[in-house]
Amino acid sequence: MWSPDGKQVAYSLSSSSGWKILTRTADGTGSPQELMSTQSTVHPVAWSPDGKFLAYNTINPASKKFEIWLLPVSGDRKPFVFQKGDANFLTMTFSSDGRWLVYVSNESSRSEVYVTPFLVPIIEKNNGLEFGQSRVLFGGHNFSDANAGAFSSDFKKMLVSLSTKAESANSLVMVNNWRSELAK
Repeated sequence: MWSPDGKQVAYSLSSSSGWKILTRTADGTGSPQELMSTQSTVHPVAWSPDGKFLAYNTINPASKKFEIWLLPVSGDRKPFVFQKGDANFLTMTFSSDGRWLVYVSNESSRSEVYVTPFLVPIIEKNNGLEFGQSRVLFGGHNFSDANAGAFSSDFKKMLVSLSTKAESANSLVMVNNWRSELAK
């Protein structure tokens, strides 16, 4: 996973002592820097545009469900949960302005694409953090294979790869004015 400035790469590493998320300079100089270690499988999936957070997937050992966690890249580096529950929370991406997160989940019993505000505002609740209200994008579809897509640099367009169970191949969908989906 490339850092926003292109100077570092984040990756996961499995060893006999567990899993780690590390960074390394893109030109290969210097030693890898360990950001975290855990007994659970971890896979970096997105870096915030300001370079302050790394999002990663992990499997909750109790529920056996995928969760999305956020890891501050500097400071205390104490990871915190972004999405978890009785559903799988999969791949995600940040908007280019860093104000939104888009992720895929089957929390509605179907795989759908969701959008939620990122860190605007964060509410501390029940010894945890609560983000803004998540909303389904492209509602009414059960996507068998979806990704969280990518935003254009002006944040007006989103590119998403989607397929429904009835389709044999993914469709590449360019969504203009995606925020109008939130009003539905």
